Amino acid sequence: MIALFGFILILVLSNFEFGYCIHFPINSAAIGNASAGISREYQLIFAHVLYRHGDRNIVGTFPKNQYSDLKYWPGGYGALTNVGKRQQYELGKYIRRRYLKKLISEYYLPNEVYIRSTDVDRTLISAQCNLAGLYPPTGQQVWQASFKWQPIPVHTVALESDYLLYPVPTSCPRFTHYFNEYLQSVEMKSLMREHKDFIDFLRKNSGIQNMTLEALTILYDTLFVQNLKGFALRDWEKKAFNSNRTLAYLAGVYYEAFSHTKEMKKLEAGFLLKEILDRFKNKSLSLLQRSLHIYSAHNLTIANVLNTLNFFKDLHIPPYASSMYFELYKRGAEYFVQFFYRRTPTETAPLKILNCDVMCPLKRVYEIYKDVLPSDTESYATLCRLPN
Repeated sequence: MIALFGFILILVLSNFEFGYCIHFPINSAAIGNASAGISREYQLIFAHVLYRHGDRNIVGTFPKNQYSDLKYWPGGYGALTNVGKRQQYELGKYIRRRYLKKLISEYYLPNEVYIRSTDVDRTLISAQCNLAGLYPPTGQQVWQASFKWQPIPVHTVALESDYLLYPVPTSCPRFTHYFNEYLQSVEMKSLMREHKDFIDFLRKNSGIQNMTLEALTILYDTLFVQNLKGFALRDWEKKAFNSNRTLAYLAGVYYEAFSHTKEMKKLEAGFLLKEILDRFKNKSLSLLQRSLHIYSAHNLTIANVLNTLNFFKDLHIPPYASSMYFELYKRGAEYFVQFFYRRTPTETAPLKILNCDVMCPLKRVYEIYKDVLPSDTESYATLCRLPN
């Protein structure tokens, strides 16, 4: 783990994720017209979908938490809830409406779609629930008349090897160096001093002795989830949770810290973005048959991608089942890219690409983000080495 903090955190590596949903406004300058139509001369030929898992239990606790007992958390800490399963099922139906007869057939075909998840229970289960909505069996794919579901493969790799989707590097000394350097910077120390009285208040009431920015984030997440589940909050918890949204803001700052510099952006999201763009390039060269690639991941995964693409100027935390869409269009002999962010079921907005537009030539996208994309000769292992 990147930082240590002095409170009880019943947590294993696969549960290390911050699951709060802070709703700060998105930078309006970076958002295009959500209702803007796409000219018929543009033909959609490929898409990537990146989504966050659905609603889940708390991932950690603190010494004076009255709801630490597992009896309050069916399935255990970090488990996907029934609400989360339904969220993903509905998201799968939305993806079907978005791409049916454009990129995918009515039937599931393995040469059309590929699904990858982090090796975490809640993302793996989210992917299965999403696929239930995306591909309800029909015709010859109905194998049990009374059971409208079909098994579809979801691929994964071990967490310690997953530098594409898992947002908390466990074996990248270079990232750890930059991350801890930023947390110990003058800027961050000044931030903690500015909120010293509030932090001391939280330390006294929560029982957390080493109140780092990471600890504040986990505390916020725990209170957020417990409040969302309808559990009664004590007076100090209400004050902590609602006091001018200070705790939410500090959690948001910690979130942004993972991809604060160009070097960290490259390590946290650069390899995923390069895979997406390279797959677009291969599709444009007729080297790829599939037309849809889906990733099931975490809110920090999405936040890192948004920040790396310069769509994260105003803090917000990607909510449960939020999603991003990376789409490739063909116009004549040219290829264009468009990004969308579906923050909630009622918010799906095209993102205006830096120094370009909502519809941007593929070659231009490579140029715009060249500083945060690894080169063809740079491997993750090489970039993770400590700087001299």
